[in-house]
Amino acid sequence: MRPILVALVLGLVGATVALAPSAPDAHADAAPTRTLAVAGAGVGMFPAFDPAVERYAVTSATDEITALTITATTSDPDGTVRINGRPATGARTISGLRPGDEVSVIFSDSGGTAVHALFVTPAGFPTLERVDVGGDGAGMQPGHTLLTLTTFFDGRTYEAAVDANGVPVYARRTPSSTDFKRQPDGRLTVFRATETAGRTGSAMAVLDDRMDEVARYETVGLVNTDPHDSLVLPDGTLYLIAYEPDPATGRTDAVIQHLSASRDVLWEWSSADHVDPDAEAVIDAAGDYAHINSIALMPDGDVLASFRHLSSVFKIARTAHDGYAEGEVVWKLGGRDSTFAFVDELGAPIPGDGGPCAQHTATVVGDDRILLFDNGAWAPGPLCIDPADPTGPVVARTPTRVTEYALDTAAGTATPVWNYEVPDRYAIFAGSAERLDNGNTLVSWASERKALVTEVDAAGDPVWELVDPASPSDLNQRRASYRAFRTPVPDAVAPRVSLTGLPAGSTYTEGARVTPRYACTDRGGSSLRTCRVSGLRNGRLDTSSPGQAQVRVSATDGAGHRTVLTRSYRVAAAAPPPRYRPDASVRRADRRTYRGDGVVGAAGRQTVKAGIERRGRRVFVVRIRNTGNRPERFRLRGKAGNRRFAVTYRVGGRDRTRAVVRGRFRTVRLAPGRSTLVKVAVRRARSAPAGAERRFTLRATSTHGPRRDTVGARVVARRR
Repeated sequence: MRPILVALVLGLVGATVALAPSAPDAHADAAPTRTLAVAGAGVGMFPAFDPAVERYAVTSATDEITALTITATTSDPDGTVRINGRPATGARTISGLRPGDEVSVIFSDSGGTAVHALFVTPAGFPTLERVDVGGDGAGMQPGHTLLTLTTFFDGRTYEAAVDANGVPVYARRTPSSTDFKRQPDGRLTVFRATETAGRTGSAMAVLDDRMDEVARYETVGLVNTDPHDSLVLPDGTLYLIAYEPDPATGRTDAVIQHLSASRDVLWEWSSADHVDPDAEAVIDAAGDYAHINSIALMPDGDVLASFRHLSSVFKIARTAHDGYAEGEVVWKLGGRDSTFAFVDELGAPIPGDGGPCAQHTATVVGDDRILLFDNGAWAPGPLCIDPADPTGPVVARTPTRVTEYALDTAAGTATPVWNYEVPDRYAIFAGSAERLDNGNTLVSWASERKALVTEVDAAGDPVWELVDPASPSDLNQRRASYRAFRTPVPDAVAPRVSLTGLPAGSTYTEGARVTPRYACTDRGGSSLRTCRVSGLRNGRLDTSSPGQAQVRVSATDGAGHRTVLTRSYRVAAAAPPPRYRPDASVRRADRRTYRGDGVVGAAGRQTVKAGIERRGRRVFVVRIRNTGNRPERFRLRGKAGNRRFAVTYRVGGRDRTRAVVRGRFRTVRLAPGRSTLVKVAVRRARSAPAGAERRFTLRATSTHGPRRDTVGARVVARRR
């Protein structure tokens, strides 16, 4: 696997102005060099990278592209490269891709800002090539070219809207698609295989601005809907055609239906009622004797219909007028029963020219002007009228031509006034010609694989051409398109913004290090222009102070769509460092006031005094409080009694003297601010003389460190 890598120098930018002569700086005016490469299993890219080209297609011959490694560099050391909106240094792999996704690459350096997009095509999408036909494309009609790319036999078709380099803004793989175009009502339609049980042919799918299918139409009361052509009018009505089998004759009739928006049949025309197959067909009249392949509306409302197997174009009265009944054929351009003779501009017959032959896509391009893609026919399958014997054997005529006829209905003549042909190009079947708004003509070569589409100016000079360069030794392996249609395909898809690692409503501790990941992507063809983020510091959340905060990511594309994603979070004050601190205080049982409350240290200032009569007893209460900020159990050590004064330590009503004296007793777990009580009972022995005294201490120590607090109870033997 070798990445496609092309590096081009952008050129010179500006000039240096000096106040005094100085040695020239060889690097002062040099623009940075930018490179862009893609890599992946079987991955390719077209066209080759050129800093002046914005959009590229990424292809894979076999498998769908789900991951793509992009390497983009600028020689400017201060420049930046962003891939999907995020700064990138070196290679970056984007995963989770699907056909139609785009990867954004934006350079910002001393050469300025340059936007690029990599369109991920469906598996097997062809590598298309723009051919230099003697111009830079300046004379092209603006817009995208709509294609249905197929080999006609491998069961794969690609609906595509491509730019001048063949790079899609939309591409979809289907089993079968035909006639992708913009209708007179402004909507896009394409024929796809029927999904209706018991029917044959296709269904006309209506697409919305995001290329999603929103409706389907098929003929009514028939078994077939043919995908060659359709019309959807601004009033909501539509025309469909059908290749309808007639069990009685064994033939296939050409049917035209005009339907209301609610699918009611407004009008129906059948070749069975207006064509004599035995007299008019240029093939065996037993089967598909007419083969309708295009319909159009004429300025007076009549229907213009092309029939390949009659080598003729009919004008059909949609309503009764000028003595013609509804559905009656007003005239026939070409065929065995042509209304017109084919003459040159001087009115002389054109030698050997019997008019249209196996033609496609007949359209009205002016007053009494008809443009058509005139396929012609080769010797193995002749379909052309011999002007010397219109009712006799058909003949061959190549190459294929695109011809505009001026009709003189009064004189009954048709004069070719514009013609384009390439000597070695012959389309056996299919093809189209579209007159563009700028006067150019867009030609789809269909089964002629030497070229895919050509745009020709009024002088007959090509201004643009697109080819599938695959398989030079077997052109049948190349993709063709039944028709081509030029129209702008506006970007109707807003950019997408993602922000992971920051769930909505999150709370983080002050000072926490959190690095969310953001990205901006776009579909629709206008390419991502900006991806801006606020609320991050060096790529991390700002958790420097408590309170509410937010991260905001915004993206814009070339069509002006803007998407903003805001995520709020809360920063909680950092928990203080652990503090373990006991606070012991003491009081006499017959008093209410504790001594030593809030005083931590030795027992000197935290001692109470009491006298004891002979064989008397004094009780002291020691309160152990947790004044730290963590729950804790404190270890207690109390002074033992002697022969003059006995002591007991009771906690919770139980005698804990032995454990307390040994320093092994621990309190219950105390939450911060909670306390427990120890009752210290001192009894005077009979032998204790008056004036004898003893200080009993009780020390509370943290189990997590050296913090301790000591209180005391001093007892004195009274004289009585």
